[in-house]
Amino acid sequence: MDMDRYTIDRLWPPEDDFYSKALEFVLERRLDYVPDAREWQGLHRLIQAHQLSGLFYSRLKPSMPGDLVEEFGRHWKMQFLRNQVHQELLEDLGVYLQERNHSVVPLKGASLQKRLYGQTGERFQSDIDLLLPRGDFEAAIQFLMERRFARALDDILSPHKNVWHGEVGGLEVTVEIHRRLFAEEPPKWFWQTTKSGIPGLRYLTLEQELFFLIHHVAHQHTFLKLFWLRDIALFLKRYGGHLDWGEVWHLAEQFHREKSVMAVLLLMVRFGPEGCCEDWMAWDIGRKGRWVLSRITPKFLWHVRENLFSYFFVKHGLKDTWGEAITYDIRWLKSRVSRAPN
Repeated sequence: MDMDRYTIDRLWPPEDDFYSKALEFVLERRLDYVPDAREWQGLHRLIQAHQLSGLFYSRLKPSMPGDLVEEFGRHWKMQFLRNQVHQELLEDLGVYLQERNHSVVPLKGASLQKRLYGQTGERFQSDIDLLLPRGDFEAAIQFLMERRFARALDDILSPHKNVWHGEVGGLEVTVEIHRRLFAEEPPKWFWQTTKSGIPGLRYLTLEQELFFLIHHVAHQHTFLKLFWLRDIALFLKRYGGHLDWGEVWHLAEQFHREKSVMAVLLLMVRFGPEGCCEDWMAWDIGRKGRWVLSRITPKFLWHVRENLFSYFFVKHGLKDTWGEAITYDIRWLKSRVSRAPN
């Protein structure tokens, strides 16, 4: 991998501090990490903030303090039940659509839960995200209405999707239906899909799935939750050798997400699974891009919203132009105003 213009070590000097070790554990680089008593104290709040209790319970239960075993065990069991309910509803929807010659594309946790995590409570999943373009959309709405789901008010920041709330098996369930992946897409753009092996369900291509995961964690949410970065680490660990990196970069250019793609892939090279990006070529994003990347430190990732100055510059620095960043801010402010009580 050609890193002549800058090196990983200059961006993130090798360190063996608490934040780096914990991040490398979450991103599958340091599989033998076992926190000591002092580190568990520091980790407790961070694990909760990033919804990683299922991971730490699954992997580190024998070395975990007793009170955390009890607390995180409850979280794991509840998440296991919720994940089961989500998966069953998703598969029922797939069958319903297939019978009507339609299909659904699960996104994020709904897509990755079974493929990367199995039927466990390790991965936090609060809702079911679905891509339903064209005629599939109306059929899915009918499925939800038959099960007494109710539509929530639309968010003007996300006019390309709507949200439905219902109850399944005594649990409250939220379903987000996307008619498009992005609020703005090229004319006549159509996302390619592949068979999933599950009736009525199709997956995005590997390149498109990775690109959307990167957009979601970096461009849209500025690394707000580390379990989203873990999704990408596990995705690359399993599928990295099968990716067409030229296609990934073509998508980044098409949707103006070059800096987000660069940031996430470089983080994976430094903190993620060994060899997960061996076939990836480094694209130069210039001095400004390197300055932004140098601010995305392990400590920053664990405390994203606690340093508002750093958060502001990373959030806007990851946008490919300042005009785009300002436009995004204006849309966000409008969405907040529209939600304010009268």
